Amino acid sequence: MARTLAALAAQEAGTDDLEVILVDNLSSDPRVGEIASRYSELLDLTLVRQRDLEHPYALCRARNLALARARGRWFWTLDSDCMANSGFLATLRELDPVQAGEHPAFTGERIFIDAAGLAEPAVLAGRVDMDAAPRIRSDSNYGIARDRRFPALSDLPDVEHPWDLMHGGNTVFETALGRDVGGYDEDFDGCWGYEDDEFAYRLIAEGGARPRWSAGLSVYHQESASPPAYDRLEKAANPNWQRVCELIPGYREYKLAAFAARGVPVRAGARA
Repeated sequence: MARTLAALAAQEAGTDDLEVILVDNLSSDPRVGEIASRYSELLDLTLVRQRDLEHPYALCRARNLALARARGRWFWTLDSDCMANSGFLATLRELDPVQAGEHPAFTGERIFIDAAGLAEPAVLAGRVDMDAAPRIRSDSNYGIARDRRFPALSDLPDVEHPWDLMHGGNTVFETALGRDVGGYDEDFDGCWGYEDDEFAYRLIAEGGARPRWSAGLSVYHQESASPPAYDRLEKAANPNWQRVCELIPGYREYKLAAFAARGVPVRAGARA
């Protein structure tokens, strides 16, 4: 989280128009308050603590809390394990001018790195070349070297199931449009995954958003030192997988074909 905030504060084009809403989902890290306090001196930052949770998997509730508070035109969902490239905000500002009636939504590549050698003060000072950090085959990318959304990502919006490419760790959309389609579905909370696909489905299919990819909106995903507490290949036991397949027509068949094409041995079980 600290490096994530440092990368925001170090944006080359400044952060005068950036509002940061940091949501704490029952984090076990005792430094959250101290880190938020330090960066509130550098950023327009608000810390929101979710205290009455049965589990830390409450991404939808967290994003909805932020969506309700956000003041800006654009809403950017950035995960705490991702660092924005130094030109992210400058790129977004260049993409901002749109014609009346258009509703773009943006995303960028996730570049998977071992960030252990990146010191927070150096990131904050802009002295870190994140491109030089060791690349890894992340569990969160099913061990595939490059963001698994390529090459389809660069073909947005003219792809099948474009919502599958709008990952919540790095997606930008109009705040008002996100509210209009009802925000994130909190029935996905309690388990990992697929809440972002379902939200993007409504954003595009109901809200008329037109998804776009930009090379300038890349983020660097920092691999956790601890293995995940869940098996990403075990789809059959994941209620979020079952739910998203029910809510998005054709999604199950599309995803299973994509996993097979990449050689990812998921265990999806029989259709319910």
